[in-house]
Amino acid sequence: VLNDDRFTINLNSPKLELVSRKGNLEAICFATVPVLLLSVPLKERYTFLPPLYLTKAETQGGLGYKEGHFETDGQFRAYIQPMYENKIYFVLFLEKNEKDGRKIFITIGTGLKEDVETGKKLLLQVAKNESQYRKEHQEYWSRYWATSDLYIPETKLMHLYDVCRYFFACNSHGSYPMALQGVWTKNDGTLPPWHGDYHNDINLEMSYESYLKNGNFKEGKVLCDYLWDRRDIWKSFARDFAKTDGYLIPGV
Repeated sequence: VLNDDRFTINLNSPKLELVSRKGNLEAICFATVPVLLLSVPLKERYTFLPPLYLTKAETQGGLGYKEGHFETDGQFRAYIQPMYENKIYFVLFLEKNEKDGRKIFITIGTGLKEDVETGKKLLLQVAKNESQYRKEHQEYWSRYWATSDLYIPETKLMHLYDVCRYFFACNSHGSYPMALQGVWTKNDGTLPPWHGDYHNDINLEMSYESYLKNGNFKEGKVLCDYLWDRRDIWKSFARDFAKTDGYLIPGV
């Protein structure tokens, strides 16, 4: 990134834009499908750098996984990270060259090696119907911002409020709710404090306490579903640890 480069995020139709002397970059993380789209100058190259904590020993603040590797299959490129047993984590890339630039479709996943094929089908589908997913992306964010409104005369506070609502929506898609920290947090090559896990206390409560007033029920439901889907675990924990019936959700 050059000193005169400029990053901007359009909150109304969320996308990141980088303007530099080498050309413009656009990034969209689609709201309705787990795919990131990068639009870059045709001559620009990119490098994917796996975080150091993946292979660092647990005693050194890492996960202790084996070294990952890259694979190329036709138009696809994948980073495959072995985890435990025969499970893997993967980052999958699909490039599409056009006259005015290059588009890179990216998705991630966990599971078995066969799940990479599912990821390939997803990227092909999104690349083929990009305009439709852009339309759905815009419609999602239009609905999201329309659920409630708040005006703060102080410009910086108003901006902070809007950005926090933006972060809330970005982190409330799919299967996992927003946590205090994410494993993407840069921390000198080690995992973030507490390994970026979930603490069912004020750390999580403060992130979700306003979703009902804001009318963001779909985003709040992500947290409710996550806890409900693990009710058998909470029931077992109540029985084994507290010697009682019911559900016991650990706070920390």
